[in-house]
Amino acid sequence: MTASFQVIAGIGIGSLFTVLPIPMQASPEKTEDQGLAVGMLVAFRLFGALIGLAIASTAFNSRFGQAIASIGNTISDIPHLNPKDALSFIPGLKGTTMPHETLLAVQGAYTESFRVVFYVLAAFGAVGAMTSLLTKELTIESEEQGKQAFNA
Repeated sequence: MTASFQVIAGIGIGSLFTVLPIPMQASPEKTEDQGLAVGMLVAFRLFGALIGLAIASTAFNSRFGQAIASIGNTISDIPHLNPKDALSFIPGLKGTTMPHETLLAVQGAYTESFRVVFYVLAAFGAVGAMTSLLTKELTIESEEQGKQAFNA
């Protein structure tokens, strides 16, 4: 059952990583600069991932801290439950001895925090989709051979 989710994710990620370099090769004026264009794509992709991770972790930590503070003093016996260590505490939730109501409140804090992360990143995705409509069409066809062309 879990393999099916990995297959779906693999198809999505595989198409994402292989489709984008093709239009990037059409953007430079000279054929020699196509490698630089694809390299810039990779650099901006990694920089975007870094920014996305920073935004997502900030949104999660902010909302999780508020949600845990709203639960009250019922979780004072759990020292690991702070926003900085929230993700490392998830595996320990199964074996915890806290009351069921408190456990449901903690799970609700996690749920709400991940929901906020989803909404924030969905908004960034919507902005990205809207800005992609502003791109102009470029052709990859060119008569220029470049430095590495094979002349028979």
